[in-house]
Amino acid sequence: MKKKIPVKFLSIYNTATFLVVFLLLKPFSFSQQYAFDALKYSFPYQGGTARYTAMGGAMGALGTDISCMANNPAGLGMIRNIEFSVTPALFFNFTESDFDGIKYSEDKFVFNFGSVGAVYCRRFNKSKATGVQFLNVGLSYHRSNNFNNNVFFTGTDSSFSLAQKFTDAAQGFTPNVLTADFEKLALNSLLIDTIGSNTMYENLGLTNTQPKGFSRQNLNGGSTGDILLSGGINYGNKLFAGASFGISILNYRRENNYREADINNLSSRFNTLDFKEVIDVSGLGVNVKMGVIYKPFDGFRVGFAFHTPTWFGITEDSYAELTTSLNIGQYYSKSPTQAFDYNLTTPWRIQGSLGFLVFKRLAIGVEYEFADYTNMNLRPSGPTFLADNSYIDTAFSSSHIIRLGTELKLDPFKIRAGYNFQSDPFKKTPLLTNALHNFSIGGGFKMVIGKDKKRERYLVFDLAYLVTLTSGQISANDYAAMPRYALLKTGMHNIIGTIGFQF
Repeated sequence: MKKKIPVKFLSIYNTATFLVVFLLLKPFSFSQQYAFDALKYSFPYQGGTARYTAMGGAMGALGTDISCMANNPAGLGMIRNIEFSVTPALFFNFTESDFDGIKYSEDKFVFNFGSVGAVYCRRFNKSKATGVQFLNVGLSYHRSNNFNNNVFFTGTDSSFSLAQKFTDAAQGFTPNVLTADFEKLALNSLLIDTIGSNTMYENLGLTNTQPKGFSRQNLNGGSTGDILLSGGINYGNKLFAGASFGISILNYRRENNYREADINNLSSRFNTLDFKEVIDVSGLGVNVKMGVIYKPFDGFRVGFAFHTPTWFGITEDSYAELTTSLNIGQYYSKSPTQAFDYNLTTPWRIQGSLGFLVFKRLAIGVEYEFADYTNMNLRPSGPTFLADNSYIDTAFSSSHIIRLGTELKLDPFKIRAGYNFQSDPFKKTPLLTNALHNFSIGGGFKMVIGKDKKRERYLVFDLAYLVTLTSGQISANDYAAMPRYALLKTGMHNIIGTIGFQF
C-alpha cells in the first residue's frame, strides 16, 4: 500500500480592503500540499532591527543599518563605525474564530530575536575623495519569517465523520497493510473492526449523517532566519557595493487536534475520539545576496540588489495519535514517527530602490521588489512532487513588493514610519486578493557615551511597533469532501527593540 503523505495545514494570505489583510487557510488536496508549504517557506516576513522594521524595510538605497545585509548588502559599505546591536522582539498573535455564529478566541505569545549582528569597519584614504574609503565586514542573524499562530473552534455536524473516514479508507485491505498513521490507528484503538473477512470493516463510531459534536485546534510555531556573512565597500563616497552569503535555518511545528463526540447518546459503544497529527519540519539552506548603491549627489541615492534562490534541504518528522473513549474503556494508539526528506528551491528576487535626504533631517526610502513564485521547485521531481510542481506552474504567479519608509531626525531623537505591501502570489484572483499589508511606526535616539582621540562612542536605542490585521477561513476538517468553514479574524502585533553600540 502506498505510504500516505502527512497532512498539511496551509496558510496563504488574502485581503479584501486596503487596511485589512486576510490570512486565508484553505482546504487542499494531497496533490497540492507541498506546493502551499513551498509558498509558506518562501514568503518573506518584515523583520530585522527596530529601525529597519519601523521604516517598512525601505532601506535598500539608504543603507547604514545592520539589517541591510539581508536586503541590499551594499548598505553595509555606508557604515562608518564599528557596530554591534541586538534586537529582542515580542510577538503576540490573537485569533478569533466564528463557527455558526459562535465565537472562540486563541492567542499566542512568543519572545524571539529579530536581529543580532556586528560590523567591523576598516578605513582607507582618509585624505582623499577617490578610491576605496571603507572596507566593512559584517556577521548577523536576520529573522525572515514567523509561523506562530493558534486556532480553536467547536460546533456540531451531521455531514462528516472521521470515524467513517477511517472505516472507508480501510476497506479492501488486510490489517497488516493499513496505513500506520491513519486507519491502522482506528483498528488498534477499537474504533473499527473486521467483519466477515480480514478486508471488510465496520464503523464502531458515528456515521457521516449522525449528529455529533466536534472541535478543532491548530497549534503552529516556528520561523525561518538567515545567518549572514557580508562584505561592503565604499568607493569614493559615490559607489557602494556589497554581498552576503547566507545560511537559512527553517524550523516549523504544526499540531492538528480534532475531536468527535456522541453528544446525543446515539451509540451504545462510542463516546469520543481524539485525533492528533504532529509534523516537525527542519531545514538548512544557502543563498547569496548582492547589491550596489550609487550616490550621484548629496541627498539622492539609487540602489539595486539581486537575491539568488535559497536552496533548502528539508526533513519532516510526522506521527499521529488516536485516543478513543468507549463504554468498555479508553484506548490509545500512536503511529511510528515517519521521516521524509526533500529539497526546495525558493524564487530569486530583484530589488530597485531610491533614497532621499531632505535638508539632512528627513530620510525617505522607496523600494520595489519582484519575485516569481512559479520558480519554486520541489525535488526529487519524480512521482512524489509531479503534481505539486505542476500546481506551482499553473496556480502561482509573480509577486510585487512595495516598501515605503521615512525617518525624521530631531537630534538626538528620530521618528519613523513605514508601510509594506506584497501583492497576490496567485493567478486569476481579484485585485488585492491574497495580498499582504504591514504598517509600522517607531523611534529612537543616538547619544554619545564616550570619546577618545580617534573617535566618539555612541549608544543607540530604537523601538518599533508592527501590526498586521488578518481574517479568513479554515475548514472544520481537512478530510471532508465538502468541508464546512469557520471564519477567522487575526491580529499580529510585534514590539521590537534594538540596543546598539557604535565606536
